Amino acid sequence: MAGLSAEYSRNAANQIAGYDNAQAQSTGDPDWSSAAQIAQNEVDQQQGIYTYQQNIQNQAIATGNTTAAQANALSPGIANTLNTAAQGAARNQANTTLQNIGSQTGVPQQ
Repeated sequence: MAGLSAEYSRNAANQIAGYDNAQAQSTGDPDWSSAAQIAQNEVDQQQGIYTYQQNIQNQAIATGNTTAAQANALSPGIANTLNTAAQGAARNQANTTLQNIGSQTGVPQQ
């Protein structure tokens, strides 16, 4: 949002500077030139803020894309590991259950 506000401020200041410069040229009044310079300073300042915000946003997007790519690359391996662990746990639990049934009933379970 700060970048968007800076862009609007920059555009408004740019329009003011343009108007003031036109008035300075048509009237020859140095006060219009001074006003145009003040507006131009605001344009420059808001452009700096806008550029800074754009750089932050671009960095955040790049970081997000990198993180997403890394997560996508790692997810199959993680899924396989979890699947293997779940299968092993289920097999062990099934064997334990069968052994408990066999010991309580006296009938070996296979």
